[in-house]
Amino acid sequence: MQNMSAMFIENLLCSLILDKGIGVEASKSPNWKSYFKFVSPIQDGQSSKPNTLNLSIWRDGRGSFSDMDVFISENENAFVDVKGCKSQPKLNAKKVELWAGRADSKKSKNYAWESLSSEEITSAIIKEYHENKVGLQIHESLTDEKRPYILAFAWPVIDGNGIVTPMVQLVNVTKLWKHADASKNAIGKKFFVLRNKAVYNKIDETTISKSYVCRVEVKFNKQGAFEYLSSIGACTKPFYWHDIQAQLKAVK
Repeated sequence: MQNMSAMFIENLLCSLILDKGIGVEASKSPNWKSYFKFVSPIQDGQSSKPNTLNLSIWRDGRGSFSDMDVFISENENAFVDVKGCKSQPKLNAKKVELWAGRADSKKSKNYAWESLSSEEITSAIIKEYHENKVGLQIHESLTDEKRPYILAFAWPVIDGNGIVTPMVQLVNVTKLWKHADASKNAIGKKFFVLRNKAVYNKIDETTISKSYVCRVEVKFNKQGAFEYLSSIGACTKPFYWHDIQAQLKAVK
């Protein structure tokens, strides 16, 4: 199972959810506009690699803000950001990128990046984020308890019938944000990171320009991450994927 890629595990879990009729691809969900008011869905790219198992969903690369909309009940749903893993992830000190992009949607301010020092670049990116965070989807998702940002870590195991099946562990990042202490770090919250990310514009593998965007990450406790997340109701124990509706209801 170590040869299974993270992207394959993501596609496997998403396909199983779709095939069972308990969810739909996020970009195609009728609930998108009510859940993500400040960002439009992106058409997911199709993988060019052979789909040997004929999975219903066969994506490659980053797509929309979230991966799947799971129907918890007739009147309740939750979007999940699936993170494929080759084996069960260790939550201690784990860092996950939640979003990267320009905080200023109009991109009205273009910087002469090549003339700025690393400190000036970082300062510009942080300032842009805080000046534009209200109405920025990542900030709204982190602060909206009714429409939380939920991570779904997924990894393969062999079930009792000898079939490869995904195990899942959910983390409600919005609950973590709510309980996190204020901090003097760039984003102003413990467990969260705001920094710049370089973007390279290439032609035929040759870099012709470089710019920078914001990057928001979550970083769990160095020790006792699962215990702390569980104590605030933000994390589930690992479970077989087919129990995702009940587990989402519990962690949401």
